[in-house]
Amino acid sequence: GAEGTAMLGRRSGGMRRARGAGLAALAAVLLVASGRAQVQQEPRLETTEGTSVCINCSHPGKQLGYYILFYRQLPGREPQFLALITRGSKAVPAIAGQLSVSEDGRSSSLCLERPWRGDAAVYYCALGPRAEEPGLRPGTNRRGRGRAGPGAQRR
Repeated sequence: GAEGTAMLGRRSGGMRRARGAGLAALAAVLLVASGRAQVQQEPRLETTEGTSVCINCSHPGKQLGYYILFYRQLPGREPQFLALITRGSKAVPAIAGQLSVSEDGRSSSLCLERPWRGDAAVYYCALGPRAEEPGLRPGTNRRGRGRAGPGAQRR
């Protein structure tokens, strides 16, 4: 089969379908967690299908006891919780990936070992004070339940 290029882009740019077989878009966005703690991600990354890629997240203001959380939002769906971590590294089976945190806790990486077109999504990084699986309101940068912003699908 033809090998394609996968790109990570800003959420506001939406998903793009590139020319050629097997091309997909993967996206990373900037996300600010509740409170004063902020996280930052690269606005765009590219990889070819089957070639590993890491989504790096910077969180220099992370407080002791806070968790680093990663979500993925597939096109037309609500955000899906992937994993949380405070230190070290762990496998993320849902995406055949690895989540790791730097020794000083100021950055983390979500690595997709063999991404394919089904991994095309917006990937979010966030900080949270609890060890529970939190919800993320679609269309916002806040945790919790609620309705998405304008243009959201209703159920």
